[in-house]
Amino acid sequence: MDGQKGLTIDHLMDGALVTWIRTFEQSRAFDCGPLSPMKDPLREYLQLTTGCSLHYIMSYIDSRPYHGNVDLHGLKRRLRSFYQDELQQLILMSPPDTHLISQEPVSDASLREMEKILSLMLGAAVQGESREEIIGGIRSLNLDFQTNLAEKIQEMTQDPKKVLALPGSELSQLSHSDLEDVVHLLCAHLKDILKQRDDALERLSIIRCDQQTRTTDPRSQTVSQNVISDPNAWQNHSLRIADLQSKLRRVRQELEEKSEELLDSQQQVQLLEVELRKMHQQVCELSQLAAQSRSYPDELDALRERSRRSEGQVNALMEKLRTMDLVQRALQV
Repeated sequence: MDGQKGLTIDHLMDGALVTWIRTFEQSRAFDCGPLSPMKDPLREYLQLTTGCSLHYIMSYIDSRPYHGNVDLHGLKRRLRSFYQDELQQLILMSPPDTHLISQEPVSDASLREMEKILSLMLGAAVQGESREEIIGGIRSLNLDFQTNLAEKIQEMTQDPKKVLALPGSELSQLSHSDLEDVVHLLCAHLKDILKQRDDALERLSIIRCDQQTRTTDPRSQTVSQNVISDPNAWQNHSLRIADLQSKLRRVRQELEEKSEELLDSQQQVQLLEVELRKMHQQVCELSQLAAQSRSYPDELDALRERSRRSEGQVNALMEKLRTMDLVQRALQV
């Protein structure tokens, strides 16, 4: 029930992972106070979000000295260090978003992030120095919890998409197909890291814009004060932020589409400009031809006049030729 969609506080606090956490409380007194006597899932969960109880359990899992902050951020760093340095394993799954848990502890996303922290702790616990005692505590639970925890342990220790064991000096002994599998997993993980980086940059940009809006818009400051004063106001504010982010993504997508359409239009305009210049050149040439054609009728009239005069001269010469012919004949007689 811990990993199902639509996780709720009741499901998480009554699930196998938190029940396993309570086994440490039964065997050792928590410095931060007990969990189970409260009988209030919300208060128990909020106590877990402080990180104090989980750090106490982590100190039992990882006996190395720790002098950092006793919060969820420090717990995430301890888990990563334990997996890499002690277990020689890389955490390939997306790391728990402890900042989200701190800002919106009872949201659905924060519950899933808390479940992710508990799963990493379980995977570390069953592989550490105290694994026999920890596994013994798991076996003391009822069969359903044991089954759920066994499935979670198998997921956190055998799924290469979650955690990958570093081959170390054994890398040269791997077969070609095993090397291809390792490279494929690392490439897929690199893609996920790049996607997470892009998402984080976009989220940072949204946060910066929200901060700028708060400094310039008094209404945003009023909303922030209402969120602090009213415990339920943050839910409406979170929904509003999610809706605005969704609208922002749609606007950005439309902007990209419009930019592509604008680029296509600019290319079409350039082609039309080339065609227009060609047509303008043709118009200039036709104008010159039209100007020349306007002078043709005058030249034609002049040629006709010259033709008439030449015809008259020819007729006169023909008349003279006939007269001379008659005179020549008279002289011969």
